[in-house]
Amino acid sequence: MRSQTGKKPFPCKAHLNFSWLMSNLNVHMSSRTGEKPYTCEVCSKSFTLNQQLITHKRSHTGEKPFSCEVCLKRFSTNGNLKVHMRSHTGEKPFSCEVCLKSFTLNQQLITHKKSHTGEKSFSCEVCLKSFPVNGSLIKHMRVHAEKKPFCDPCKKCFPQNGQLVNHTRILEDPRMLEDNANCMMSTYKKSFNLNSNIY
Repeated sequence: MRSQTGKKPFPCKAHLNFSWLMSNLNVHMSSRTGEKPYTCEVCSKSFTLNQQLITHKRSHTGEKPFSCEVCLKRFSTNGNLKVHMRSHTGEKPFSCEVCLKSFTLNQQLITHKKSHTGEKSFSCEVCLKSFPVNGSLIKHMRVHAEKKPFCDPCKKCFPQNGQLVNHTRILEDPRMLEDNANCMMSTYKKSFNLNSNIY
């Protein structure tokens, strides 16, 4: 059926399907060849798809067009919004095949699986101790840091500042001083009190 202008009012369905197939074929071939024809004008990073470039540009502009209907928090991609919505729905689509525990994110499942396999991919360059997750390695590296929480009276170092805080509480509690024979701080404190009484 043609309109009065002689043009087809609706495009041919077969032509649409062919165009769609060709478009997807071009995308597929680009992924196989590694071709990335779409380049960011700001940072020169290249992408296979134009949509990837559009999404990437939001990291420069700060644009967040996708909004959560529950809490109104905004996101740069629809995918990130969908992941966020799980915090409201409680959906956990990623399940462990071993213990059936479920997770919100696939990365959480990947990390969890290491507890079954014993895999420890993150190694300390100083002492070669290994850890299943990067966060544990970062926490461990504080042990080797140049500046450690330090107890001046007994010359003891601590991996974390919180441990030093707990340790130094014995200065404020005489009962703990009597029980803590391993810490030279008790001797330091008693000596300080003795000298104070002399003067």
